Amino acid sequence: TQSTWGHFLSVYFFSLLSAMAYVIAPVAVLVLFAAYKVQVCNVDPPYLTSPSSELPTLIPNKRLQNAEHLFKHEMISPEAFAGDGHGFVYTGLADGRVVRFNPEGNNFSLVARTGPSWPGCGTYALEPVCGRPLGMRVDAARGRLLVADAYKGLLAVDLATSAVTPLAVQAGGQPFALLNGVELGPNGTVYLTDSTARWSRRDVLLEVLEGRATGRLIAFHPDTGTTEVLLDGLAFPNGLALAHGGAELLIPSTVRAEVLAFHLATRKMRVLASNLPGLPDNLVRHPTRPTYLLGMGSKRARPFSLLDFGAPRPWLRRLMASLPTWLILRVQPNYGLVVELDASGNVIQTWQDPSGRTPWVSEAHVEGDWVLLGSWRNPFLARLPRSALGL
Repeated sequence: TQSTWGHFLSVYFFSLLSAMAYVIAPVAVLVLFAAYKVQVCNVDPPYLTSPSSELPTLIPNKRLQNAEHLFKHEMISPEAFAGDGHGFVYTGLADGRVVRFNPEGNNFSLVARTGPSWPGCGTYALEPVCGRPLGMRVDAARGRLLVADAYKGLLAVDLATSAVTPLAVQAGGQPFALLNGVELGPNGTVYLTDSTARWSRRDVLLEVLEGRATGRLIAFHPDTGTTEVLLDGLAFPNGLALAHGGAELLIPSTVRAEVLAFHLATRKMRVLASNLPGLPDNLVRHPTRPTYLLGMGSKRARPFSLLDFGAPRPWLRRLMASLPTWLILRVQPNYGLVVELDASGNVIQTWQDPSGRTPWVSEAHVEGDWVLLGSWRNPFLARLPRSALGL
């Protein structure tokens, strides 16, 4: 009997050790890998305060859950949109293409490329070569599409010939590091956000984790071809838009979970919305009411936010920056979220997909009878009937 019990305990003990090894070994490898990369990583996160002492509460709904997914694996990461006023919409893709489509239809056409067409375009490795078009606006008066490319700078695409012309690659003697948002002012001035001075778009997660406010608001004056730095020291300014009435520019600050308002005449800035339930990406004006639609690149709400937890822990952010991108993204919930802000910056309603079927929403664009959902990561274009969302 004693030998039987001894055999049983030996088998149990070694089985337990084997099971623990399956758990401990991968963790140990990740820790060692992270420790190695910490030594060589250039990320230098400062101590930060959380965007708010309390996370916002988000009451879930499923209003985005039935979104239709178009052009699967053909439209990779259609991040931002620009309507031409005649029923067509432009967007930029991960491989450097700028395309045009009709929201009612089932096809799209190539307009231009911001870089060469190489095998492998669309991968992080070739982004700087192939280009990554982000924000865009139709400049109807000049017959062109203005494109903010994260690597190539401000570009103009001739809508008649598809010719691509570089307009600006720097401001204040400093090259653009991650040109992101673009807006056309009432007098023809072009407003831009350069999200960071430290990192390129393919390293955007390092920028978010580091948290240094090195972004800029820039004006491009087309008559003279010159640029002007209007603001610097911004915390990842993203897809900006003119406010209703045109007196202010509204600028999402992604890592601070807020929206800033910059008055064009006085050049004074204020916080319009703060402690948002997600990390804001692109902001657009609602076409028929005095509100704004704000795509949330990821969720930030109770019970937990990695951004807020890591803010006063620079050592943790530095460690995370050394981990593979896919592992960092696994920590973030796959969650679809769009919010509507009123003129005072209050969240008046939300559209959500808790299932994660349509996550990572960068922009909600209303065009005709449809709402188009862009994304910085999804391999499709999402579409919902405008009537179904009450927009």
